[in-house]
Amino acid sequence: MPDEFKNFNPTMIQGLKPDALGIMSPDQFMKMNPTAMAGFTPEQMKAMAPEAFQGMTPDQMKNLGTKVFGSFTKEQMENMAAEAMKGMKPDQFKSMAATALGGLTPDQLAQMGADIFRQMDPKKLVAMAADAMAGMQPNQLGSLSPRVFGSIKPTQLDQMAPEAFQGLTPDQMMKLRATMMSVLSPEQVAEMSTRVLKVLNPAQFLKLAPEALGEIDPAKIPALPPAALGKITDGQVDALDPTQVDKMTTKQLRALNPNACDAFDAEQLDTLTTAEAKALSPKCVKNLSTEAKEALG
Repeated sequence: MPDEFKNFNPTMIQGLKPDALGIMSPDQFMKMNPTAMAGFTPEQMKAMAPEAFQGMTPDQMKNLGTKVFGSFTKEQMENMAAEAMKGMKPDQFKSMAATALGGLTPDQLAQMGADIFRQMDPKKLVAMAADAMAGMQPNQLGSLSPRVFGSIKPTQLDQMAPEAFQGLTPDQMMKLRATMMSVLSPEQVAEMSTRVLKVLNPAQFLKLAPEALGEIDPAKIPALPPAALGKITDGQVDALDPTQVDKMTTKQLRALNPNACDAFDAEQLDTLTTAEAKALSPKCVKNLSTEAKEALG
């Protein structure tokens, strides 16, 4: 292969045989004029050695024709320079085969523009490697449609950085299957906004790990729907910090699942005012331990 790749133009690229491109090195790829990338055909792109993509630049990525993205392989994606992903355009991503995204790395995903994620479909999302989700950024997560986010796999959700959940939207939360709630870590739940916590439904709340509930900032506790607290479990009650109980509204206290009230201890209820204590349902009070009842005054 010649070394003067910077002088190549689209027409010259089109004249190259796929087999010749199969021996291109990362350094040679890097030297190629970005405008020449528009000449690549799907057949040529598919023939390129995966290692060559280590030399790709953002400008080269930006100039690739949309059609060639359907020919990318998983191995090529695995080798692609993370920096190059900054140049990817939404219409290019839309043309990619879902199977290629199985090679996506955390560093690559982190470099992708948020507008790319608006082109995501369920098939593409579930095809991504679970560990790639560690690169998800808040604005990227927030750009996923609720339908797409609802298709995420447990192993993928588990790998997402807690900070990514700062971008979670209420509409996305409403599409999350209840069974997925048990996958969420305390750190992930702690990053959710009050807007998101407000839409938790009873089935989702029931599956929330006690440790995750215990990590919610006390200031966010009033956002929890009373109907959701109607499903609270003994384990969840036990995980509540007294400062969280102190922030509960009278509507929330009134809605508490009576069958879980036996898990309250005196320290938790000692924070309640007289008016708040009176908000507890008779069934809840009946199930309280002797020490907890005494704390109510």
